[in-house]
Amino acid sequence: MNDPRDTFWNGAIAAIATPIVCYAILHGIGLLLAATVLENWGGFTEKFKVIVGICGNFIPFQIFVKQERGYAMRGLMTVNFILIFGGMWYFRRELGILGYSVE
Repeated sequence: MNDPRDTFWNGAIAAIATPIVCYAILHGIGLLLAATVLENWGGFTEKFKVIVGICGNFIPFQIFVKQERGYAMRGLMTVNFILIFGGMWYFRRELGILGYSVE
């Protein structure tokens, strides 16, 4: 199957856009809950929003699997691994990795 949409860059764009959208949705839900339902609630933690945002890439991954778009999956997984390691680097002190101890 020769699909012109099956490119590395389409997968990379999906891998960048999906976590941003998931993060924004979680942030909005947190603000909405803090304003209406849970008055003394501090909201979702930054680490939780980042992890769920990165895990949101499972949605386009499943779509690419069903559409048999192998090159797009390569782009998605490449950017996804970069995001995972970037998140680990950003939260290295809280996670206690790379020579840092948990405080």
